[in-house]
Amino acid sequence: MDQNEYGKSVWHLEAAGGHVELLEKLWGWPKEKLNTDYLKRVLFVHEDICGFSTWCYAIREGRVDVMQKMWGCAEELKLTADELKNKLFLAVDRDGNSAIYWAACTGSSEVLETLWGLSKERNYMQIL
Repeated sequence: MDQNEYGKSVWHLEAAGGHVELLEKLWGWPKEKLNTDYLKRVLFVHEDICGFSTWCYAIREGRVDVMQKMWGCAEELKLTADELKNKLFLAVDRDGNSAIYWAACTGSSEVLETLWGLSKERNYMQIL
């Protein structure tokens, strides 16, 4: 996977910038050429040097549209309940900050409500 000197991939940059249309193009292209494990890794596992995954960038930057797109990708990739819980809701950056922490830091009720709604969808409310 290509990344810059800070460990950021194109997926990180597109999520942080809120470029849903580019994420959709990236998403559509590799499915023909790349396997499911690669897509899971670049979207939900790979971290930059600060410990931020693509999912964390979407939350941290307040990109609700990206969060929703990535949730759809997670469902299409058929992430297991444990993968969803551990990589989307319980994952922490290098400082120990979780998704709910970064959602709160945005100051956006829409980001918090979106994260809460997604957790309710999978009955993870008790972990947030």
